[in-house]
Amino acid sequence: MNVVLLFFLAFRIRAELFDSLELTNEAPTSDENFQKELEEGYQLLKDNYVKIENDHVPQFGGTIEEINTESKVGRALFQGDILLTRKQAEEILEDVRENEGKRKKRQAFRDSSYPFSTWSNGFSFTFSNTIQAVKRVFRKAALIWEAETCIDFREDSEAEDKVVVHMGGGCFSSIGRVGGVQYISLGKDCTWAPAGSTIEVVLDSYPSGVAVDGCHFAGVEIKTGSDKRHTGYRFCSPRYAGTSLVSTHNIVPIITYSRVYERKTVLRYRIASMGTGTTDTETSETTGSTDTESPKESTPRPTRCDLLMEWDFCNDDNYDNEVKYLACPKSCNLC
Repeated sequence: MNVVLLFFLAFRIRAELFDSLELTNEAPTSDENFQKELEEGYQLLKDNYVKIENDHVPQFGGTIEEINTESKVGRALFQGDILLTRKQAEEILEDVRENEGKRKKRQAFRDSSYPFSTWSNGFSFTFSNTIQAVKRVFRKAALIWEAETCIDFREDSEAEDKVVVHMGGGCFSSIGRVGGVQYISLGKDCTWAPAGSTIEVVLDSYPSGVAVDGCHFAGVEIKTGSDKRHTGYRFCSPRYAGTSLVSTHNIVPIITYSRVYERKTVLRYRIASMGTGTTDTETSETTGSTDTESPKESTPRPTRCDLLMEWDFCNDDNYDNEVKYLACPKSCNLC
């Protein structure tokens, strides 16, 4: 079974975050070099599409930046996976001048088009030359995003402003709503781990203040073992930042939990090695008939908000409206 990785699909609806004001491959030494890189980038990504002749699947998985570099589109993208419009590039360049290139902290990016660059009237998407597995997972993700944000997602190929999800060369998308047709490029190396692959998960950061007598109150559990029924590795302290785990399977369940308030966990993951074996041999020791009918794809699964509603989350005075808005804005009537 192939597993579709959704890390690239988690694009920001209201504001996009930037690590720094540097290009991924090689930081420009002057505004002129930056302009030159942008010009070369627009030439490479003319019409938002690049034809790739090299169809070779690498032996080892790569990060988004590595995939885009291999696909010959890395230099055309800002920070490795962002397709800028010319206006956005000019505003970022002006921001570099004003801040002397010293700002490195991630922060929300709002250009002069804000709030018209947001999807305030709903997010329309459609597909082009995309494999069924990607379509299926994208649709499922859209349902989750819609349930947990104030944005309405709809599949509409006739919409004037829409995002086309297609299998292009590399992994990239635009920032916010550009207007008209824009693209999310999901090449095959961006979206799946072949059967028999292993996944590397790196804990980038975790907040402090919850590691009290173990990880009872909050934490993240990463199941990299062969039997997913067993408890995985649990982390709840920033001291473990940088910890790397490699799975024995191409499925890696990750569970985040908190009994106090919302916590931010930053993880990075990629294909660690390619494989050709099956994915079920190590976890097939189950009881009961093998002819049991599987749940249908359309069977709804409870979302985070569904579970919180059972605990009367919206009426709980222990959480302020800011926390409720971040967790379940629609369910709590905060949109």
